[in-house]
Amino acid sequence: MPSTRSTQTRNKPRLSKRTRGLRAVKDFTRKLFKGPVTVRQESDPEFPSKYFVVSVKARGSLKELLALNHQWHRDLGEIARESADQYRLSLDLQ
Repeated sequence: MPSTRSTQTRNKPRLSKRTRGLRAVKDFTRKLFKGPVTVRQESDPEFPSKYFVVSVKARGSLKELLALNHQWHRDLGEIARESADQYRLSLDLQ
């Protein structure tokens, strides 16, 4: 008789690489800015590629927010790896 745990693991749908990447970027952003995060896909009519806009409600002084913005861009490469250029940060200042 198979265990319930192994059956549940086998029945879980595998997340795509893109979905795992989006979740990682969203979680990273939420932890860094300590605010709610949304992600939407957009495109620029002048360029054929699409990208993800990561919007976060952020609080803090201008100096703090600039430092967090810099850290987000610096650390994004470690989180998103080869897809880091597909993300844009949008701060909704509170």
